[in-house]
Amino acid sequence: MAKELPKSFDPYLRYAIGSDFKNFEFFDEQNSKLFLFVELKTAELADDFKTAMSRHGLGAEFGLTSPNSRHLTMRAYRAAVAEESYQAWNDNVSRVELSLPLKPTAIEKGAFRNRSASAAAPTSLLIGVIDDGCPFAAAQFVKWTAGVATGTRVLGIWDQNEDPARAPIPVGADVFGEKPFDFNYGLEFFRESGAGVIGLDDWIQLHKRANTIDEDGCYADAGFKTLKHRRSHGAHVTDVLAGRIPPSARIARRDPPSWNPGDPLTDPACEADIVFVQFPESCLRDATGVWLKGYVADGIEYIMSFVDSRITNVVINVSYGPTTGPHDGTSELENKLRELVTYYDGSSGNPKLDIFLSAGNAYLGEGHVRFVRQTMADPDHVEWTWRLPPDNTVLCFAEVWMKKNHADNVIVTLTSPGGRSSSSTTGPAPPGPPPP
Repeated sequence: MAKELPKSFDPYLRYAIGSDFKNFEFFDEQNSKLFLFVELKTAELADDFKTAMSRHGLGAEFGLTSPNSRHLTMRAYRAAVAEESYQAWNDNVSRVELSLPLKPTAIEKGAFRNRSASAAAPTSLLIGVIDDGCPFAAAQFVKWTAGVATGTRVLGIWDQNEDPARAPIPVGADVFGEKPFDFNYGLEFFRESGAGVIGLDDWIQLHKRANTIDEDGCYADAGFKTLKHRRSHGAHVTDVLAGRIPPSARIARRDPPSWNPGDPLTDPACEADIVFVQFPESCLRDATGVWLKGYVADGIEYIMSFVDSRITNVVINVSYGPTTGPHDGTSELENKLRELVTYYDGSSGNPKLDIFLSAGNAYLGEGHVRFVRQTMADPDHVEWTWRLPPDNTVLCFAEVWMKKNHADNVIVTLTSPGGRSSSSTTGPAPPGPPPP
C-alpha cells in the first residue's frame, strides 16, 4: 500500500505526481529536474534537509539563500518526491510548491565569480528588474563617467531560460555567457569581461559600426529572442525605473515633455547600476503564474549577490504575479519576500531593500468569483462559467478557497460544454467517444 503524500506537498505537486507528470512540458523521467520552492519549519533545519536530499540518484541542487532564511529553491529528479524521500519532507518542511520542470542541459556549472567585484565603483543605489527583455545596449542605459560614455549600466543579466540550444556563444577563443555557479540553470552575462568570458561592454563594442551601435544585431547574436520585437515589457519597465529621462518629464504634464536627462541628485535612478533577470519563455506562456514562485525567489537572491558594502539601497521590481493563491499575504512567496525585506532593512551593514510588485495586471479579467452566504435562506451554491481559449496550449487551474470550518460537505463540480461532469467526490469523468 502506497504511503500518504507528505502534508507539505502543495496541490500542484500532488496533481503532477497523481498524473505521472504527463501534462508537464519538457518533463523527461531520466533527465529533467523538478523545480521546487521549499519552506522549512525552521531556518535551522536547512542543513539537515540538504543532507537528507543529497543521496545518490536524487540530483539535488539548491539555490543561493540569504542568511537565516526558511526558504530555499531546489532542483532535483523525480525521485526526490518519491516514497523513499517522504521522511525528509515530513521532518523538515512545512510547505513545498512546484514550479515548472526544467529542461535537461549539457552545460557544466560555471566557476565561482564574485559578482560584487567591479573595476568601476558601484552606485549607492542598485536597481533590479525581473521581467522579459533587457535592452542593455540602448542609449538610456549608457554609463557616463566624467561626461564620457564608458559602457552599459547593466551590471549583469541572468537569462533563466533552460534550453539545450541556449549555450555560451563562442567569440574566438572566448565565450559570451556562462553558467551561474550557484544556480546552475540558464546563462548569466556580466558587464565586465573575465577569464575566457566576454562581458556586455565588449560584446556591445563588437557590434559598433562607426559611431553607432547595431542594437538589433547585438541582441539577435546574443540569442535574446524577446528583443527581436520592436518593443518588450522589460525594456519599458526598465526605462521607467532607471532611464535617463525621469517619468516626471514625460507624463502627467500639461506642457510638452522636456526630454532633459534626470539630475542624479534628485533622480539617482537615472545613473544607477542595473541587474536584470530574464524569466523563461516557457513560464511566460503560462498565464496562471503557478510557475512564478521559485524563479522570483532565485531572481531576487541573484540580484542581491551583486551587493557590497558601498551599496546602501536596492530597489527590485517584479512585473509578474500569480492569479492563484490565497491573496491574503500568507503564500509561500509572500513570506519569502517579507523575510527578505526584514533582513535587508538598512541596518547592521545591510542595504535597504524595497520590492515592488505589479497590481492590476488582471484588471477586468474576471478571474475571481466571491460567494458569501449571508443567511440560511440564501442559496447554498454558486455557479460560474470558465472560459478557455480554443487554442490554449498550457495547463489551466481553478482554485477554491474557503474557511476550514466551512469546507465540510462542499462539492465542486466541473461540467464540460458537451455536458460531461466531474466532481470532487466522483473524480474525473471518463473521456467520451472520439468524434466521427
